[in-house]
Amino acid sequence: MATIKDYFRMKTSVTESQPETTGNGESELESVPPDVLLNNCDRDDVSDDSDTKLSDSSDSDEDEAAPSTLKDSMDKGIPQLAEEKEVPGPNDISKKPSDGPYQPKLHSYPRTQYGDKQRSFCQEWFNTNPWLEYSQSTDSVYCFACRHFSSPSGNMEKSFTNTGYSNWKKAVGKSGGFAKHTHADYHKDAVVAWKECTQMQEGGTSVAQMLNTGYQTAVKKNRHFIKTLGQVILVTCTQKLAQRGHAEQPGAGNPGNVLKILELVASHDDIIKERLASGPKNAKYTSPEIQNEMILTFAEIIRKEIIQEVKDAGVFSILVDESKDVSKQEQISLVIRYFYDGEIRESFLEFRAAFQLDAESLTKSIFDILKSHGVDFQRNLVGQGYDGASVMSGKISGVAARVRKEAKYAYYVHCHAHRLNLVLVDVTKGIADAANFFSLLEKVYVYVSGSYVHSKWIEIQKEMYPGQPTRELKRLSDTRWACRVDACRVIRDRFPALIRLLEEIGNETHADRAVDARGLLGQINAEFLMKLPVITSILMETSRLPIMFQLSDVDLGKAAELTETLIADLQEMRSDPQPFNNLWDEVQVIVRDHGFDIEDVDPSRRKRKRKLPKRLEEATLLEPLAGSSISSTDELEDSVKDKGRSFTARFLTECWQS
Repeated sequence: MATIKDYFRMKTSVTESQPETTGNGESELESVPPDVLLNNCDRDDVSDDSDTKLSDSSDSDEDEAAPSTLKDSMDKGIPQLAEEKEVPGPNDISKKPSDGPYQPKLHSYPRTQYGDKQRSFCQEWFNTNPWLEYSQSTDSVYCFACRHFSSPSGNMEKSFTNTGYSNWKKAVGKSGGFAKHTHADYHKDAVVAWKECTQMQEGGTSVAQMLNTGYQTAVKKNRHFIKTLGQVILVTCTQKLAQRGHAEQPGAGNPGNVLKILELVASHDDIIKERLASGPKNAKYTSPEIQNEMILTFAEIIRKEIIQEVKDAGVFSILVDESKDVSKQEQISLVIRYFYDGEIRESFLEFRAAFQLDAESLTKSIFDILKSHGVDFQRNLVGQGYDGASVMSGKISGVAARVRKEAKYAYYVHCHAHRLNLVLVDVTKGIADAANFFSLLEKVYVYVSGSYVHSKWIEIQKEMYPGQPTRELKRLSDTRWACRVDACRVIRDRFPALIRLLEEIGNETHADRAVDARGLLGQINAEFLMKLPVITSILMETSRLPIMFQLSDVDLGKAAELTETLIADLQEMRSDPQPFNNLWDEVQVIVRDHGFDIEDVDPSRRKRKRKLPKRLEEATLLEPLAGSSISSTDELEDSVKDKGRSFTARFLTECWQS
């Protein structure tokens, strides 16, 4: 049984089965749509031993040729044309429709005795009955239309087709033989068919051409429908839309995106509208199975083009990583990198389920993928890139070493984006203040992710920031460093909303939530606010590099240049006082805007505040307290500033040295 793949070829969305081509360049019709078959033709009338060739009045090269012989018509399923029908009657009258009625104009016609009178055929009857033809051998008349164009299953009058009519006494008149035959339904149908055949001949067309025209029209409509359906499915794929809905029956509330888009197209396209409304129910090609098959066909077409580009490029490299899908199944994703048409291209090739994650199994999976697409990796694979896991990068029995045994030019390159991520993770773990800061961010994310707290978090944002989109806290990940920058940005931009959230929940009666909220609120202090802009500004510098590393047009030289630029920027931030002074001004604004004292940034200077007696509420302090080592506000500010500079310097030093 034919499938939807029969409609597709490499460079087009859809194709149909085309007529086969003969050796002389002419194409033969393989099949004819049922709706264009002639009703007055039947294969039972075909003569098996006839080799008469079909005639075609059109010599245009654009039209497909009809079958060369009558037997080919039988083989191809095309009904026998009227010219090839074996017609009854004597041999001295017409034998095919193109001969026309045989109407000899004689000086006199044989007479037959009827009673006391002799009667004969009258030549004037040809004028009143143009369908008549006269046989001199039998001295009788026949109906040209019924002999050549009557339906095989019709109730024909044999006297006008086989034996001949010669009752000249009762031939004319209202009740005569000619009149009765003229008013017969089978005769009327035959005359209509005769007239249509005459018009076809005068217009330079043939039955074969009519069949061919109907076939071409049906093919064009089928192609248009399949192409439109394929484009709709392709749009849903590229836009990441679900193809199907919960119920795809007619009249369903949500039949799915594909059917809804088709309905919209049908309102502007009569061919699509006709096909959906009255087309064959088993040939609408909108079922889930057909949609999936189309998607797989698209993927196969794209993969073939990618593989062809890789073969034309000559050499290539691979990027491989494994991850879990939503069903917790480990999968290998393989990306192929090559130079084609003046540019570097990275193309995703395939997902492959990984049932075992040891080096031998992963290597076998990589080789199987490349072999299945006909890629010669042993000679043309010149590079391989993975993460730094030992199973992938091991020098003795890792995947990189095993691949190198089969492809000797496949040099291993540790992914620079992964390397930078590892550096930043180690730096964070090496500085206690930074590690504590990110640990607190993660705890805030976990707490706000609870259903009750999260709904309250959304409500507070809508109230405090009307007209602005709500922001979500980001979860931290060691393998995705960019998420840390996003997490810091959200906290910085929505800090008042976060403080209000924790304060309101801390005053509620739910003990567990209230205690957790008070605990987090106690840790989010002036010192936390000082670290927030510092770490955010540093991470914004470092986060650009992994993004650039992931661009498809970045080569090894450009990656090294970008890395050196980042190191120089970090060193400048550490040695030049101006960037830190600007950052410190920002810290002071943030700390004071949120109701904290700048002195609270330095824990060593922080003291427990005593409640001032009421009698001293309006008093003014003129002398510093005894025992204080700080004698002025400037000294206090310098001390706090030194605290911030120390943290920033240590963090930048670790980043720069790593």
